[in-house]
Amino acid sequence: MSTRRPTLAKVAALAGVSVSQASDALRGGGRVSAATRDKVRSAAKQLGYQTQSVAKVLREGTTAFIAVVADREITHAPDGSIHAFWGKFLTSFTVTAREYGYAVILDFDGSTNDVRQLPAQAVLTLTSNASRIASLKGGGFGQVVALSPDADPSDLIEPGQSGVVLQHDYAAIGRDLAEFLADRGASRVQVIRRPGRHWYAAEIERGLVAAAPDHDLVVSGTDLADGDLVTAVRAAVPDDPDIDGIVDLTGVTAVLEAVAAERGRSVSPRAGAGSLVVVAQGEGTGIGIDPAVHYLSLLGAECGEIIAEHIVAMLYGRDLPPPLLPYRLIPAAGS
Repeated sequence: MSTRRPTLAKVAALAGVSVSQASDALRGGGRVSAATRDKVRSAAKQLGYQTQSVAKVLREGTTAFIAVVADREITHAPDGSIHAFWGKFLTSFTVTAREYGYAVILDFDGSTNDVRQLPAQAVLTLTSNASRIASLKGGGFGQVVALSPDADPSDLIEPGQSGVVLQHDYAAIGRDLAEFLADRGASRVQVIRRPGRHWYAAEIERGLVAAAPDHDLVVSGTDLADGDLVTAVRAAVPDDPDIDGIVDLTGVTAVLEAVAAERGRSVSPRAGAGSLVVVAQGEGTGIGIDPAVHYLSLLGAECGEIIAEHIVAMLYGRDLPPPLLPYRLIPAAGS
C-alpha cells in the first residue's frame, strides 16, 4: 500500500474536507470557498499529488467509460435507501475515475443485454450473482471486476476465468474484533446476524471464533428473525447478565439499545456490571451515531478510490494483485 501514488482521499483527509470537495478545489469547479481551495492545494502539494487531465480527453472529443452495474439487493436497504457504505463508495469511485479521465455510467438492476450496449471499457459489478458476472464477461469489455460482500469468491469466478473479485478480509476483521472486545473487558460475546445467508457475516464470525480462545472469549451467535424488529431483537438477545459484548451485524443497533435499556442494562464503552460493549457495523460517521457504541467501518470512500485506481491500472495493462480493502474499528467517543 505504501508504494501507491498519493491519492485524492489522502489529500481530502489531510485538508479536512470530503473527496468531492477536494476534487472540485483542484479542478477549479463546484462551490468551493477560497479558504477550502487553498487548504486542498496545500495538502496536495505536501503529499506530492498530481491531478489527472480530464480536459485533454474532452478536447480530443473522446470519452472513456467505466460502467458500474449494481444489484439493489446488495446496495439498498429494504426501505429503498442506499446503504451508507455504497453511497460513499459510489461517490468516491466516480470522482477518482474522473481524475483519470474516465466517466462513470451507473446502472441499477439492468439486464445483461442492456449492460452489453453500454460504451464502457470496463465493468464493475456489485452483485453476488455468479451467472450475471459470467454473462458480462462475454460482452466485449476490457475488464470485468466484481465487488461482492455476500458471496464466496470461489463461487463467483471459476479458476482460469478472467474476472476479478475484490473483497475485504472478513476473517481478519473477526480476529481484530476478538482483540478489540477483550481489550474493553468483554468475556462472553454474542454475534447478531441479519436474516438470510450473508457470507461476509459468516466469515467475520469465523475469524472471531477462531481468535476467541487467545483472548479468553466465549462466542455465540444468533440470527435476527423476520418480522417486528423489537420482538426479533428481544428473542435474539437473551436476558443473560453474563453476556457483556455484542457484535451487531444487523444495522438495528438503536433497537438493540432500547431492548438492553428495558432490561436494566446500558450500552457502555467498557464492559461492567449491567453494561454491554456493542460493536456495530456502520460507516461510523453521520447523524444518529451513538457516542457510546464502537463501530466497524468498511471505509466506503477509501474503497471506492482504491478500486477505481485498480480498474484503471488494469485497463492500462498493469497486472495487479487484488488490492487489500481497508477497514477500521472506531472506538466509542467515551472510551
